[in-house]
Amino acid sequence: MLTVSYNLSATLKERLAKADALRKEILLTPASPVTESTLRWQATLAHLQGWASLSNQPLTADSINSIVNQFHSKTSSPLTAKVLHYRNSLNYVREFWPANPGLVTFATIKELATILGVNPGPEKEVQSLLDYLQTGQVHPIIQSATAHLYFYPSRLAYLVSLLFLTKHNYDLRGWLSLEDFWNKNKSDYLQVIQQSTHSANTTLWLEYFGQAMVNQISKIQSILNSRLSTPSVQPSTKKLGNRQKEILSMLEKPEASISNVVVQNAFNVSQITASRDLAKLVSLGRLFVHGSGRSTYYTRV
Repeated sequence: MLTVSYNLSATLKERLAKADALRKEILLTPASPVTESTLRWQATLAHLQGWASLSNQPLTADSINSIVNQFHSKTSSPLTAKVLHYRNSLNYVREFWPANPGLVTFATIKELATILGVNPGPEKEVQSLLDYLQTGQVHPIIQSATAHLYFYPSRLAYLVSLLFLTKHNYDLRGWLSLEDFWNKNKSDYLQVIQQSTHSANTTLWLEYFGQAMVNQISKIQSILNSRLSTPSVQPSTKKLGNRQKEILSMLEKPEASISNVVVQNAFNVSQITASRDLAKLVSLGRLFVHGSGRSTYYTRV
């Protein structure tokens, strides 16, 4: 059981304040639909690549990109299944938890764990932690960091942590990936989190988590500023075939969705051809993937 004990040190206060200021600035910064979808897709890959490296999975960036762009109902290996489960967990958090006013409960953690394919942990203990984190005015970053530390080394650590950030709009429209920071600073991350796991005081971990937040939010800010300083260019459709352009036109109505089978029937093409068209639109940041296997469907970003 994680002992939740920390001090609001000067360093921690400074990093929380910096993260809050950067977050406010980014949320007020306009971004084109193409920029939004591109940053969200890049964050998805960073989530997956960071987790794979941190957990020593034998996966390259190219292999992960290939896996998340496949649309078969059956996975070819347990490793492929892990990647798809992680992606589906990200989709769950992004679909249901942005600015969600509800409380995070054990039922929430259990649902997320089911999608991810892991054990959610003992109900009484997990619920006790959630009650503590959601009583009073606990800063969302402290909520996220504490949840991360509690569930480590389970994959749930990254996803529950993200859920708390998403709930309070600290995931920045789905653009934030802390796994990317942990992976690039792997030795520091492992040292601090392992030390904090066995410590009665989690202040060091919270300070380090705050540093990660400031670093990643600053990174997003730099990207947005560079795009704002570049003349606006409408997204080109020259890379798309006529059928792919028609698929996008079928999704112009708000909340419209499409599936592989619908593409097959609409254009009289094979499952493989439909998969390639959808994969290309996803890779270009034009479609967003929901679900998995036969229940997979796509919406326009």
